[in-house]
Amino acid sequence: MAQKFETLQVHAGQVVDPATGARAVPIYQTTSYVFDNADHGAALFALQQRFQGPALVMGIDSDVLYPTWEQLEVAEVLRTNGNATEYREIHSIHGHDAFLMEWDQLEAALRGFMARLGQLNG
Repeated sequence: MAQKFETLQVHAGQVVDPATGARAVPIYQTTSYVFDNADHGAALFALQQRFQGPALVMGIDSDVLYPTWEQLEVAEVLRTNGNATEYREIHSIHGHDAFLMEWDQLEAALRGFMARLGQLNG
């Protein structure tokens, strides 16, 4: 697939993980994916095609924009679809902005997940 110059500047040198389609440095694997085409990407986002791979779902106990019950539902759907899924909850008074404020909790969850991911893939 031919890519435009601007796209190559952003992604040049990054190797696509053949198992998950992730493209980025490891900590960002869950936020940067490669799709076969626009229809493939649309099907994944419309939940018409299943994502396969490990997932970390995080909730913030004071978040009213994305409440923890919604994050728990996402985790359950992923588990039901056969994904190795972990759920972690950040405890904070900062609401949705806790992901910017609670670095210790966020880092602990991410480091633990990445360590276990290494064990799953290793």
